[in-house]
Amino acid sequence: SVMLGLARRAAERRACFVPSAPAGNAALQSRHRAAPDLRPKTRGCRGATRAAAARNDGRAPFAARAYGSEDVLPIDFMVSAAVHPEPTEDDDPHKEPVDHERGQLALRLKQLGEELQPGYTAQLGLTPLEVWKSAWFSALLECVAAEACDEICLARALRLLVLFSRQSPESFLMTKRFLEVSEFMLFLEQICERRLMQAHHVTLGSILHSLGTLGCIPSKRVVQLWLLRAENVSFDVQGLPNVLWALAKLQIRPTDAFLDRWFAAFSKKHLAMNSQSVSNTIWALAKLRVSPEIRFLRLWNDCFKREADYFTPQALSSTIWALAKLDVNVKKRLAGFMATWYA
Repeated sequence: SVMLGLARRAAERRACFVPSAPAGNAALQSRHRAAPDLRPKTRGCRGATRAAAARNDGRAPFAARAYGSEDVLPIDFMVSAAVHPEPTEDDDPHKEPVDHERGQLALRLKQLGEELQPGYTAQLGLTPLEVWKSAWFSALLECVAAEACDEICLARALRLLVLFSRQSPESFLMTKRFLEVSEFMLFLEQICERRLMQAHHVTLGSILHSLGTLGCIPSKRVVQLWLLRAENVSFDVQGLPNVLWALAKLQIRPTDAFLDRWFAAFSKKHLAMNSQSVSNTIWALAKLRVSPEIRFLRLWNDCFKREADYFTPQALSSTIWALAKLDVNVKKRLAGFMATWYA
């Protein structure tokens, strides 16, 4: 009877950590429980994460308690093995476990991405609110809280938040709420402190563009680190307008060194830009109140006249607004612009 009483009390303690889920969540919860046990033998997430989970227990639907004590899928050690090659014998002996953890983390993020594919939630009969109450946000938070999470993992996690926020106005509000009340932005700053100075230009641009899309202003330290790294990389033809647009969206004033490098890259890659990039570029400069030189305006005008047939009405209106905001004498400096714009 003593043993039965101890077992009964242990079961009751475990049950208090399992949140009540909507009936429609059964399929989604079973998918998480069916995942293989990837728990490492070493310490999992940081102590701060566990403390946060304890503080939020019973209050935040995305807290680390969402899986329950027996269903926890430890995802604190996963990112792409394709990006991080297999270690050699000359490498640090600790590198192999870290690469394995990052590979597992990448698999977990891929699974979370699959749950946002069109038709997946409809197939399970889930609404955005039920996804919010499920373990999805908890799993994403665990990913960025992991010791093995690097800048690539962070960029992917941000991209998943963007994809979720675009599903409906309700989803966008849920994502904003998640970023406000969770420790996601704290973990983001910690990852940037460790890894941002060695980020690839694609990853660097993706992080800022996602933050701009979500309307989530990072801390001053993250902005400082991002600009410092951006001054020493060369963005591709897609990244150039995207990073400038994101800076304008977040109202972050770029440094002179960044702008000098950006304009130099634009002069080499402007011929490959599409209509959306051309429109976003001049709009961002106007929002940032950066007056471009005449040489840039001539190159930009050439791009506009080449891509004008593909401009949407919104792009045309934002373009003419930006030129007026920059106080550009269109007739004098942009030959043929107005004729092309009216056409």
